[in-house]
Amino acid sequence: MEENNKQTAYARWQCIFTAVAALCCLGVFVVVLSIVPQVRTVAGQMETVLTDLEAVTDTLDGELDTILTNLDTVTRELAAADLDGMVADVDAFVTTSQGAVEQATEKLNIIDFETLNRAIEDLADVVEPLARFFNVFN
Repeated sequence: MEENNKQTAYARWQCIFTAVAALCCLGVFVVVLSIVPQVRTVAGQMETVLTDLEAVTDTLDGELDTILTNLDTVTRELAAADLDGMVADVDAFVTTSQGAVEQATEKLNIIDFETLNRAIEDLADVVEPLARFFNVFN
C-alpha cells in the first residue's frame, strides 16, 4: 500500500511536470510564431542590404583600380620630374623678380609727384578753355 502511495505521488508529480513542460512548449511555440514574421522581414532587409553592399563593393572595386592606376602614374611622373631643377628655376625667377621690383621701386621714388600733379593741373587749366571753345561748335 505504501508502495502504491509512493507511485501515485510520483505519478502526480510526473503529471504536474508534464503539464508545466507542455505549457512551456506552448509558450515557446507562441513566441516562435510571433517572431517568425519579424525574422522574415529582417531577412528580407538583410538581403536588400547585402545586394546594395555588393553593388557598392563592385563600384568601389572599379574606382579603387582607377585610383591605384592614377597614383602609380603620378608616382612615376614625380620620380621622373627634376624637382631640384624646378626649385632652382623658381629660386632664380624669384631673385630676378625681386631685382626688377627693387629697380621699379627706385624709379618710382625718383619721380617728383608734387611737380607731376602741378603739371597735370596746369594742363587741365589750358585744355578746359579749349574744350569749352570746341563745345560751342557741337
